[in-house]
Amino acid sequence: SHPNDPNRKLEYKNLDAGVNGVLPTTKAGGTLLDDLASEHNFTPLERVVLTLGGNQENFLSAYYLREVEMSAEIKPADITPSADGRLPLGVLDGKVKVNVGGLKCLKATLQVRIYDPIILRAYTTQTLALSVILEMFNIRPKFTLHDAGRTADGGIWRFFTL
Repeated sequence: SHPNDPNRKLEYKNLDAGVNGVLPTTKAGGTLLDDLASEHNFTPLERVVLTLGGNQENFLSAYYLREVEMSAEIKPADITPSADGRLPLGVLDGKVKVNVGGLKCLKATLQVRIYDPIILRAYTTQTLALSVILEMFNIRPKFTLHDAGRTADGGIWRFFTL
């Protein structure tokens, strides 16, 4: 059936049981959902930004109804195996800044590990954000938030994989 079918019934997931009975956890051993809701005192907007796996620029533009400007400094990094032992084809380190309506909104330090030769070629030869390149190839990777918290200056951070 079509997802927008008015006759389709909503299916609720038991968030208390996690996925296949496994709860997402933080490094501290608590449940990530509980931490996002209470321990770090995240605002609703911060919780959305932390858990958003897609194009944050589009979300921020829609939320604030303002133009979003993004600047990035990306450079090649040393290729080292990932935690699961796989060797990426390319590793890039970078810093990204996002301004909304002329005001600083988001600053991120990132590491991109690319395992697909077509994506690597597109990413290293284009001046496009990775989210745009993935959209070009109709790729929607699974987003997994592993941990999140607050920085000493009151900002937010997250560790995730796509």
